[in-house]
Amino acid sequence: MVWFSLVIPSLFMAASIDVEKLFNQLPSDPARLVFINDIPFDNEGGHLQGVQPYYFKGEEYLFFSGSSSTYGYLAVAQGQKVRKLHRLMHKPFKHAGGFQIHRDWLAVGVEDNEARNASFVQIYKLGDPLSDLKEPVAVIERSGERERATAGNRHMDFYRADIGSTDGKIQFHKTGEVDMAGYRKDGWIDPVARSFQNINLLLLANQFCLVGLAGDEDSDGNVIDVFTLGDLPGDSPAVTKIYSRDFKGIPDTKFRWGGRVSYDSQRGLSLYACGDNIRNTIAVSVYR
Repeated sequence: MVWFSLVIPSLFMAASIDVEKLFNQLPSDPARLVFINDIPFDNEGGHLQGVQPYYFKGEEYLFFSGSSSTYGYLAVAQGQKVRKLHRLMHKPFKHAGGFQIHRDWLAVGVEDNEARNASFVQIYKLGDPLSDLKEPVAVIERSGERERATAGNRHMDFYRADIGSTDGKIQFHKTGEVDMAGYRKDGWIDPVARSFQNINLLLLANQFCLVGLAGDEDSDGNVIDVFTLGDLPGDSPAVTKIYSRDFKGIPDTKFRWGGRVSYDSQRGLSLYACGDNIRNTIAVSVYR
């Protein structure tokens, strides 16, 4: 996903971080998780788009976002089993893309992936992950020419919001945008601007960073790119690539199907990748 929202000012904050050292410490070989499933899913016309951990009452749950021929969805797995399907929107908004969870906040983009001219970014306040989702606390509506307003593209829109609202609703205000297709690469470690499956926002040593996860077309492997963000909240923030790393390909989990990177001071850095669809089982790779 190449949009992001400044939902919480203290996202993943650390006092002092060597970004290159931090990401180099991720192992090359992941731990493997497999969840069994007996919930019917529409696996036609879509695939999983992202995977994220969520902690509730001391237990780790995994959320997945996915697209299909009829609806966009979130699914929840825990304890070696897929336990919940949350349908978000229905056709034509049947494509739930990359997403991010921080604490009990979840943001996910849902698009019409056929017309490709409209999308919604839905913000949820999570509770029990096995209960039905409540109505989103905020919805960002986006529309425009084809490819400009999809939930994921090479055009990044930046938003700010005050989460201190007392009525349970949050208003997002657009502050800037960046067109990555024509963006100058001065100061980048390399000039490659990939099409990312998922982008996550981290705050490391008071520096906002975007971490993009993608498939490497040449090697059929996986790659992460790390970008710093400057000049916030200006109308054209500075985006600079400072780090890139390749991971070997694994047949049943790929960054181009769904991935996630997260950091906190207690659990450290972790990286997740998942399979293409939830069938009788779903595999997840965890690097940490």
